[in-house]
Amino acid sequence: MADHVSVEISLLEDTAVRLGMVVEAISAVTPPPADASSVGESGLVDALSGFVGSWRQERERLTTAITHSQRVVSTAAQAYRLLDDAMAREADTVGGPEAVR
Repeated sequence: MADHVSVEISLLEDTAVRLGMVVEAISAVTPPPADASSVGESGLVDALSGFVGSWRQERERLTTAITHSQRVVSTAAQAYRLLDDAMAREADTVGGPEAVR
């Protein structure tokens, strides 16, 4: 087992931002209309209606899961940032900047 942990906090923060962008992008997608006037063929209308209904459910499921992941990653980044700051302050208090190494 390793005797230390290394975390790239900026990568966690960037990941949280990018997950938020994914949620925004998925939420902005609008399904095609499922009415016969825009398609013409009744069989295609039925298939399209099924897709639109499924897409709404899947979009909700996806955005919920990604939003949860975003919150977890963001919380982890904040916790590591607070820990890193506290350790830096402690090192400065105890032995100066050289004590960090």
